[in-house]
Amino acid sequence: EVLFKLPSEVRSIKTLSGVFALRLAPRLQEGDIVVMDNLVSNKVVGVADLINSAGAELFYLPPYSLDFDPI
Repeated sequence: EVLFKLPSEVRSIKTLSGVFALRLAPRLQEGDIVVMDNLVSNKVVGVADLINSAGAELFYLPPYSLDFDPI
């Protein structure tokens, strides 16, 4: 089940941090799993701590590789 999908209007790291703090964190419960891609803005300082402090686990998708998606 998708609990939260990042709104398309998020365009800056500052906005992203606010979205995590105000929209995602209050919905997280112990045992939830958050999966994010390797976008630099997803690795903002404090985001992992925010997710972990709610009792949720954070996982990043593996980096993109042509080996997994040959053309």
